[in-house]
Amino acid sequence: MHAISMARAMPSRHVGSKSIGASGCSPVHGLHSFRVQQRAKQHRCAAVHAAMQVDTKSLHTAHGDAQPERMVSRRAALRMGAVLAAASCLLPLPMPAAAEEPGSLETAQRMAAAIEKDFVEKQYYVTGNLTRELFEDDCTFIDPTTNVKGVEPYTRAVAMLFDSDVSRADLISIEVEDATHIRLRWRLEGAIKGLRIKPYTGTTVYTLSPDTGRVKLHYETWDSSAVDVFVSCFFPSFGVPPAPPVEVLRAAEAGKA
Repeated sequence: MHAISMARAMPSRHVGSKSIGASGCSPVHGLHSFRVQQRAKQHRCAAVHAAMQVDTKSLHTAHGDAQPERMVSRRAALRMGAVLAAASCLLPLPMPAAAEEPGSLETAQRMAAAIEKDFVEKQYYVTGNLTRELFEDDCTFIDPTTNVKGVEPYTRAVAMLFDSDVSRADLISIEVEDATHIRLRWRLEGAIKGLRIKPYTGTTVYTLSPDTGRVKLHYETWDSSAVDVFVSCFFPSFGVPPAPPVEVLRAAEAGKA
């Protein structure tokens, strides 16, 4: 967001906890598959039981006594097949894979990796190009100057505000604080509507919905005042010094850990 109101007016790396993964299997689908397998197992066992109850004497009588060796061989094959089938039906069935639940630490870790990718590779902070599926449609975006509700209004404002050819946002660190909060530190520099801005730093906290696992609140704070950031567009020496290079900031952040 970073001074979205100005758009209106002017027309380490550290990932917390464990590695991230997703099973892609819903709890309902997993349970249904398991029940289907259980019913199939019961049917197989019933069929094996029926096969083992076959009256081998009646088979022998039906074919006469002219070929006793062949009948013995058939009975032996039947019994062997029944034993093998019984063994297979008694083998334990695999349990359905545990599904990743919204509101879990695993979901937060997966979301942190996806947010980091959008931040670093797509540079969504200065391009507005983000993965919409990561956010609730009515997600609220707040920074020191404005409050925007909805993904579309946010992305449009960012795309209009920054000159993406000369602007960039660098990630200092990202951390999963708990199952519903991700904290990202950043450094931003570039130009707004052709006016260079003094590099500054800030923090964004992403609050995840416990129901869907998606971002419902994007809350941004700056280490410089809004006045300092805006006035620096016209008077670069105004206020606090520019933020140091991102490598220095990452080293300092790592030293706090």
